[in-house]
Parts: sequence; C-alpha cells; structure tokens
Amino acid sequence: MRRLNPVRQNPKLEGSMLVDCIPQVGNCPNECTECYYNGGGFFTDKKSPLIPTLEEVGNKIVRVNSGHDSNLQKESVLKVTAQYPKKFYNTSLPNFEFPAPVVFTCNGRDTDFSAMMVVRDLKNLMIVRFRTNLWNLDLLDEVVSFYAGHGIPVTITFMRYTDLSNIPEKYRKHYEMRKSILNVYYCLDREKQREIVEKYPGPYEGEFSQRMVGMCGTPESSYCRDCHRCVWAYNKIVHQEQWLEAFNSIGG
Repeated sequence: MRRLNPVRQNPKLEGSMLVDCIPQVGNCPNECTECYYNGGGFFTDKKSPLIPTLEEVGNKIVRVNSGHDSNLQKESVLKVTAQYPKKFYNTSLPNFEFPAPVVFTCNGRDTDFSAMMVVRDLKNLMIVRFRTNLWNLDLLDEVVSFYAGHGIPVTITFMRYTDLSNIPEKYRKHYEMRKSILNVYYCLDREKQREIVEKYPGPYEGEFSQRMVGMCGTPESSYCRDCHRCVWAYNKIVHQEQWLEAFNSIGG
C-alpha cells in the first residue's frame, strides 16, 4: 500500500543506491564521542522509527542503523528488516550474527585509544569502519593490518567535530570549519585526508571506494552518490557468498 506521506530519507543518500532504515527511536545509549545521530543536527527528530516501504526501497540496498545500533533492540530490528531482500546492518558492538552483511565500527566510544580486534565469526563482515583523526593514526595502522589482513575492507571515516575542545590544540591547524550535507563542523582539511588514505593503496587500484582501505565519501564530497564504497563492498561480499554456495552445492 502506498503511504500518503513518504518516509523522510537521509539527504546524504540522495542519488545513491542506498536507503536508510532505523527501527528504534530516541538517542543511542552507546554514546560515542561526537555521534552525529545523537547530536542536534540529525535529519529527523528521532521520535518515530524510520521504516521505508518496499515500494520506497525499490531495487536499492537498505542501510540498517546508520544511526543507533543494530545490536540494540535486536529482535525488533530483525523483525522490521526481514521484509527487505537487500540490506546490511551497522553496529559498534562485536556481534555479527545477522541474516545479512554487517558494517562494524571498531572504535566507537573509545575512538582515540582502543579498537576492537575481533577474532571470531568474521565471514559476515562487509566493512570495518574506523573513526579517524590525526591523533589515532597508529591505531588505524593496527586495524588495517588486522582486518585487511583477513580480507575485510577497512573504511576510514574522518571525524567531524562540533566541539573544538575535542581536538588537541597541536592538531587544530589542520581542521577547518566546513559544511557537510546539513551541518557545519570542524573537518580535517582535504590535503591531509588524501595523504592518509593514499598511505594504503592495497590490492585494488583506482578510486578510494574500491580499495581494501578507502575513505567514506571523497575529500570533495560527503554524498554517497559520489562514493559507492558501501555498494561495492556489499556486492563484493554477497557475490562471494553466492559463489561459495554454488561451489559447495557441486561438492567443491
């Protein structure tokens, strides 16, 4: 049935092959530092769940819990999203038991000092996401060595700050006030972004989106339509699973 008032979609996804779904309401209790979802600039008021219809989704991939966390109220999350044939789940908690691929943020709450190196049940991991700034690059190196070494793409998500005090004084010269989609933040300058990403060419050539280690968006754009990294990684893991199923079915 057609909904009279279509669900409001994330403007970051305009023109892309992704659609957001957030079954929960209210703030996320994980309380990660400088969380866009919990901040005042989120694109909805979070008083109602964001659940697109199948008609609104069409042939796109559903991005579950780009805000909040798919491991919280998990039974409800799985029930709501069972209707979508193409989807992936987002979480910052190390439980990847989902009926579709998973994007794992490995350094959510303790962004600057530690990251979770999970050693079990990695086959469902589509991407490991690392919240990146200029003072946690050694930790990024460890994450890349571990997860990319297991064949799992790592996505560098450059932190944007609303509170200048969250940026150590010695690094502030490399951050500039810049609008990203809807809101203005202190953002790492584009030259530094490129410098960090280009340290990790990996086995893939070409754009940042198709490297084993690449960034979310591009230095010039935060829009998903200019990136395609999630779509690339989703297709990569889904096609791999389909190949393995076919291989096993013939006794490979």
